[in-house]
Amino acid sequence: QNPHLTMDMVLQDIKQHPQVKHQWQFDHLCHTIPVDTLLANNFIPERPDLISSSLVNVTIDMLKRTKDTIPWGWSVLPRHPDIKIADIANHPELPWSFTAGFGFVYNPNLTHQDILDYPHLFTDHYRRMAYMNLGRTIPFEEIQKHPDKPWSYIVTGKQIGRAHV
Repeated sequence: QNPHLTMDMVLQDIKQHPQVKHQWQFDHLCHTIPVDTLLANNFIPERPDLISSSLVNVTIDMLKRTKDTIPWGWSVLPRHPDIKIADIANHPELPWSFTAGFGFVYNPNLTHQDILDYPHLFTDHYRRMAYMNLGRTIPFEEIQKHPDKPWSYIVTGKQIGRAHV
């Protein structure tokens, strides 16, 4: 997982030492070599649960090209730091799964504007979770501008208008 490792280096080593080709595995190489490059050189994932992690660089174009050939973790990808909420909203043809872990609610790129721009992604339950998650990271001034939003938990049956400071 050396960040200086290149595909050319791997291919050269395989050429010089074909008996150790099995040691060069997609699941380890994908942390430093782009997935598209690995796929183009016939390296395929052995552990699909690993390739959807945040350690792997993904792009929407790559996901579109490989959605039928790689078993991506579609319930985990909405949380990936390379994926933006707009990517999810603008690519409904991809099989995003929102059932396991509320992926997009915990996306590190989530903004208040995303909730406003893509309300169809945020049912009541997801919207509440998204606001509570955002309430921990956005500027307090943003919370003050929108006191009607569910920034925090319900206390004694009433919603708190302002987050705890």
